[in-house]
Amino acid sequence: MTKSLEDYLEKIYGLRLNLAEIRVKDIALEMGVSQPSVNQAIKELVKLEFIKHLPYSKIELTQKGLEQAKMIADKHHVLKSFLVNGLGVSEVNAEKDACLIEHIISQESLEHIQEFMSKLEQDDCSKSYLQEEMSCENAASAIPLSRLAKGEKGIVLCIHGGECIKKRLQEYGFLVNETIEMVRNISNCPYLILVKGYQIAIGRGIGEKILIKPVETLSE
Repeated sequence: MTKSLEDYLEKIYGLRLNLAEIRVKDIALEMGVSQPSVNQAIKELVKLEFIKHLPYSKIELTQKGLEQAKMIADKHHVLKSFLVNGLGVSEVNAEKDACLIEHIISQESLEHIQEFMSKLEQDDCSKSYLQEEMSCENAASAIPLSRLAKGEKGIVLCIHGGECIKKRLQEYGFLVNETIEMVRNISNCPYLILVKGYQIAIGRGIGEKILIKPVETLSE
């Protein structure tokens, strides 16, 4: 896949977190390009089975497209965080540089950057965790994600674990007040959660940090 198509796929992934429906004009406006240019990119992404799109209708990521887009977005996040927090680069330049580097960086280099950033963030994460434990509203009336059975729904009330974990979960669509549904809850397997129409696998350790209120008890 070309650099340009990766940029389009990443932008669609980002827009889905804020828009109920994504259309060609939304992508064109966000990227500062013409609608014919977007249409051409959309055709290529459809051929690659990364998105579904009918003329004059909304654009949706396929499961294959969601996985690919998330991989690109994760790479971008790691690189930008490294430039800003690790090297002190300005937000503006870090954003531009991350967009360029993400297309050419080797997996080995990326893994070393991730390891470096994990060590750098450990102290900040632990401090944020203590602050969030005390400020999380409605935590007393919530239950952990692990207690949802297959087919049950809940509303996200709080995410514990500090800003590091919180940011990663938000990329999946785990936002406060978002309704989620448990698709799979089997011992020793990741949770499979339906969020914004997409199935997302969440590790059991991370799942314990997501506090929800079952939909059935909201009227009580």
